[in-house]
Amino acid sequence: MNEGSYTVEASLIMCFIICIMLGIVYMGFYVYDYYMAELIMTETMKRENRWVIECSDRVDGEIHWEEWSNKSILWRLFYSNEGDESIEQIREQLEETLLISNLDQVQVNVKREKIEVEYQLKTHFPGKWIQIILGAKSLNTSNKMSFEDKESEELIRICRGVKNDES
Repeated sequence: MNEGSYTVEASLIMCFIICIMLGIVYMGFYVYDYYMAELIMTETMKRENRWVIECSDRVDGEIHWEEWSNKSILWRLFYSNEGDESIEQIREQLEETLLISNLDQVQVNVKREKIEVEYQLKTHFPGKWIQIILGAKSLNTSNKMSFEDKESEELIRICRGVKNDES
């Protein structure tokens, strides 16, 4: 009778241990998704900044010298964009990358000296037992990132002068 009591206690404790282990693994997936979303948003802001500064391609970063040389220095003063192309790229990258989350909404604002990205991820909980314990079917995570451009207009003039000297 005493030997069987250890088996009963172990079976009760193992249920809790397995739930805790699954929760830790799922938390790892959540942290991975959050980190990847941050990484993709940061890359998007850098690409948009390069686009505003030097008319570089948003995918491979190649500079369109003809388009860039035709624009005046002052075009950046009036530049504003809703970032529709960037939103589509963000959606495509996150669909391939995220494990347990979905991109609920994203908004990109590109202005002359400031680029803002605001997004919301929806993380779904597996199994009804977690949903019952937490009292929710999903978790919404939102973040707003901004990047301020401190590039000098003089640097652009110097780069243009170097490019014109090479031609």
